[in-house]
Amino acid sequence: LRGPGVRRTRPPKIQVAAAAALRAFEGVEGILVVGYSYGSLVAMRAAAELPGAIGWAALNPPLDYGRALFLGSGAHLAAARASALPKLLVHGTDDQFCSDAAFDRFAAEVPEPKVVVLDEGAPHFDIRR
Repeated sequence: LRGPGVRRTRPPKIQVAAAAALRAFEGVEGILVVGYSYGSLVAMRAAAELPGAIGWAALNPPLDYGRALFLGSGAHLAAARASALPKLLVHGTDDQFCSDAAFDRFAAEVPEPKVVVLDEGAPHFDIRR
């Protein structure tokens, strides 16, 4: 692990992965970053740092879950609130890890362009229905 004051000499892994993906799929003009549950928080931040990102989607972000889950994720939410990329926000209205109120607040804070989808009656682990 790198200690304090150690300078990064290589690009972040997300940038390396993005460059490899764009090379592997010749002709692809961009990457849509999609995340589910905690992965949706990671997707928000990854899209901000990913060369070639054309947008992001957050499916059932666990916005009400315990503080331990969110240690270090403040940057993820800040990236979402600053994002100018197109975005899709999906919330199951029976999600036990994110109340409707928390999702509504977050969706209101995220700038356009965005599409907000409420999946009526869907719990956290059944967003695909």
